[in-house]
Amino acid sequence: MQSPHEANWVQWNLILFIPSGGSIYPVDENYCMPIELWPLTPAVAGVVVAGCGLLLKDPEITIQGISLTSAGMDTLGLDIRVGVENKNPVGITLKSLSFDVYYRDGEEWVFLSHGDQAGIVIRSGSNEVTIPVRVRNAGILGSIARLIADGEVTLQVRGVAAPEIFGISRGVPFTGTQTIPLV
Repeated sequence: MQSPHEANWVQWNLILFIPSGGSIYPVDENYCMPIELWPLTPAVAGVVVAGCGLLLKDPEITIQGISLTSAGMDTLGLDIRVGVENKNPVGITLKSLSFDVYYRDGEEWVFLSHGDQAGIVIRSGSNEVTIPVRVRNAGILGSIARLIADGEVTLQVRGVAAPEIFGISRGVPFTGTQTIPLV
């Protein structure tokens, strides 16, 4: 049969006995002052969750490749392959992945198109996400003759990924530049 002191250690209401005489070994409840700890449970849970949030790292976002998928009189099709390196032991969700595509016209970067995707589930380790982008040729008509003569175009992707970790998301910027052949 358990003594009342031993029974309190196995109850779920988390009662701690602090000795009144300074000794840590009195077994009799008359020498102890019970303190209920269950009101501290939300605070302890908050510290654990916050601590885990600090241990999780932002993913590394890179541009793995840009490929021309279609070319018509009025639109160009591009596939932007985005690499996501998740070094966390658990998967995360990218709440959003948003970027702008620019092309190099001499020394300037000229806006070409915008792409985005939401709710991307990322597992632990290396991941690749392909996002298709359609470009209206009207945006590059002034430079298209020179680009065709060069046979290639240099594109730059600038964006922000928003990983969601424990309901909190913050922006992780990324940039990548690649030259692709037009032939």
